[in-house]
Amino acid sequence: MPILVPSFLITVTVLMSTITMRGWEFQEWVRTSAEFHQQNAFVGPIAAAAATYWAGRLTPPQRVFAQPFAARNGHKVVILHLGTLMTAFLISYSVGFIPIVAATVRLAEYGGPAPLVIASGYLGVMAATAFGYFIGVIGRTALLAPVSFVLMFGVAVLGTGGDTFSALVPVLHITPSLGSVETVPFVSYRLAFLVLVIVSFVLTCVGIVKRQRSGTRFPPLRTLVALPLVVLLVIPPLVHPPALFAFEVDPPRVCLNEQGVEYCVHEGHRSQLSNIVSAVDPLIKIHGSVSDVRIVDEALRGAYVNFDDRMSVYAMSNFIWYPVDPFNSAESSIRLVSSHLSGLARCRQERKYDVSADLASDLEQWLRTSGSTYGENVFQGRTVEVVKTWIAQHKQAIETCSLTASQLP
Repeated sequence: MPILVPSFLITVTVLMSTITMRGWEFQEWVRTSAEFHQQNAFVGPIAAAAATYWAGRLTPPQRVFAQPFAARNGHKVVILHLGTLMTAFLISYSVGFIPIVAATVRLAEYGGPAPLVIASGYLGVMAATAFGYFIGVIGRTALLAPVSFVLMFGVAVLGTGGDTFSALVPVLHITPSLGSVETVPFVSYRLAFLVLVIVSFVLTCVGIVKRQRSGTRFPPLRTLVALPLVVLLVIPPLVHPPALFAFEVDPPRVCLNEQGVEYCVHEGHRSQLSNIVSAVDPLIKIHGSVSDVRIVDEALRGAYVNFDDRMSVYAMSNFIWYPVDPFNSAESSIRLVSSHLSGLARCRQERKYDVSADLASDLEQWLRTSGSTYGENVFQGRTVEVVKTWIAQHKQAIETCSLTASQLP
């Protein structure tokens, strides 16, 4: 029961946490790979609490099977206990991921699993288990299991608070999407830190258990040598947090030209290209004066900028960045296009809140609703042909967010 119950909870937790992902229209390997460490936020506390309960029941020196004259030595007991717990928890963790991995194999259109990213998730579960076991060994009671749960959950919260602790905790405050990847230095550092954490807790537990069996007061200093190394590895990423993500340098793309507008999506979003064209085309038609505009999938950002100067591309007048997400329909981002064509995006970029911005907002609504405006809109009641002609005549003023009331049709 001390193993079956938490193992069952781990599997159910992962299954329930990824149930929404399994309903997506398409999948991305970069998101699925990241889930292997993101689920540590829920699974880590379960594993830690279960390990504390196990150690608190089996390792205190007053237990009849933990006496100094017992046949098994300290390291044999710890390795047996942690080996049993980690094996059960990792298998349960893997079982929970089977449905989402199967869905990704079937529906992903580009790439494959990221082994190092996935490994960090498994090491996170192992580190949580080792930590919980350590709490049980030093506390000598299973009643500390809730304490381990809360502490491990607090560690997960640290990871969700920003970049500061990301290299130390296998839970990120944001997950990557297609077109970006977790950087190799960042992932490598996190892997090395988690391995050291596991080793340090194991060696410390061995020393404590051996002390209980031998009757000596303190464990040998060599069993504590890893703890200072853990502290040393904590410092660098806190002083200088590493870059979490990087754009794909030369992402593959699929492009299509319709009515003078070029649509480009990442190869992994190929199936969504026709949906984007269908969603945007009515806007292009009702605007009537669109030329030299590129609607580009945000997953292609790495083809134009690096991660530090991405805002320079957002400022380019002929680029409309179009987010393509598996959890949203292609139509959900249509407001970005209407904001660009109406000049509203330019107004917001320049932080204008005057008459020009109000007129741009009304025009954005008119374009997005194909002329079916609502509320107090200055274009309400105007025919499509009248507004199209007016847009053509005042195209520059619209693009520069400099419309005035006197220019209205």
